[in-house]
Amino acid sequence: MRLTGQRAPTPAGCAAAWTSPPRWCSARRWCSWTSRPPGCLEEADRLAHRIAVVDGGRVIANDTPAALKSQLGSTVIELRMGEAARALEAGDLLAERLRARPERDGATVRLSSGDGARLLIDVLRLLDDHQLAPATLAVREPSMDDVFLALTGHRAEGAAAEGAHRAGRGPGRRGGP
Repeated sequence: MRLTGQRAPTPAGCAAAWTSPPRWCSARRWCSWTSRPPGCLEEADRLAHRIAVVDGGRVIANDTPAALKSQLGSTVIELRMGEAARALEAGDLLAERLRARPERDGATVRLSSGDGARLLIDVLRLLDDHQLAPATLAVREPSMDDVFLALTGHRAEGAAAEGAHRAGRGPGRRGGP
């Protein structure tokens, strides 16, 4: 994470960096960063009045965190399918049969909805009918990472690096789909 005019904090120091905005960051100035370690987007969500989403050097959205997240619906359903091939099959099936636009990230299928409970029941029934039970399931509110992914089609730098590190691929390497 690079804060304009200040030395970049370490990933562990991100929360401390945002607990109180730097003295040079006031309501009349922009506070910006160009990349981030994991967890910083959540801190910006908590502390910022507005967030501008920049991709490829272009502002593609600029609104309050709540307004940006509300575009995704009130519920995010994440289905970890265990293997990328099963996630691809599940994503295709859900897109074909349900009024949903699943996003696939490796072995994970993610759906957003304003009617999460109904969608969850329909998703699990459909997957069960096709012997595609998920390995794990998470139901949660949308995050700023979800917003960035939905707007750009790819994860933010810090989230991508964190995912590669957890998968054992290390920085700068890309794994399968």
